[in-house]
Amino acid sequence: SRNTLVPTDSYTPVVVTERNSGQTVTVYNLAPSLRGRFDFLFDNNPGLNSAFNGADFTVQKRLSNRWMVLSGLSIGKNVGDIYGTADFNNPNFTFRRSVIEFDVPVSFKMSAAYQFPYDISLSGNLQHFTGFPEEDQVTVGSNSVALTQVTQTIDIAPRGTNRLPSVNVGDLAVKRLFKFPRGVTAEPALELFNLTNANTVQGRVTTLGPAYQRATSIMRGRMLRVGVNVKF
Repeated sequence: SRNTLVPTDSYTPVVVTERNSGQTVTVYNLAPSLRGRFDFLFDNNPGLNSAFNGADFTVQKRLSNRWMVLSGLSIGKNVGDIYGTADFNNPNFTFRRSVIEFDVPVSFKMSAAYQFPYDISLSGNLQHFTGFPEEDQVTVGSNSVALTQVTQTIDIAPRGTNRLPSVNVGDLAVKRLFKFPRGVTAEPALELFNLTNANTVQGRVTTLGPAYQRATSIMRGRMLRVGVNVKF
């Protein structure tokens, strides 16, 4: 979208020190005579294009000699416009072309299983993936500078300059198959999720200020599940 009544040259750059964070940023102030004027034109724009470059690798060992392994590795980068339908004429939407919200440069998964005597099986899986990109921002309000638009949120660096911590997690399961007459089977299972009880941060505050990088969510803790699967 472009606001045809408010061209880019109607904004004036102002260098300010944002009061809450102490961060110096350039914010663009709209000409007062154009306050509240809008006539948006929606159209295709090359700046909205996204591009993914990557590669996938898979290794598989089918079940033989009592064991199997399946693993995959994905590497890549996904770049595009991070503001979507935001006004292309507004220069306060900084660093528009950056990695997308869920860009993961490296992702690895492996599952394995082994069959012991007496129909006992042990299986598990490991996962590793790079943390999601973060978008560090400051909110420039009236306590920092008087703007025609009142408040503006400004990205201070391209998205992905900082990332959440990488995630490493493993699960484990033990099962025992019991066979009964007439084709009836029972398979008790003991499953352990997040084996190491990892508490990796999965969300945190990205607005500079007193709460910057405060955790808002972490990985779910270790969980033990006991069950039985009966077929008859």
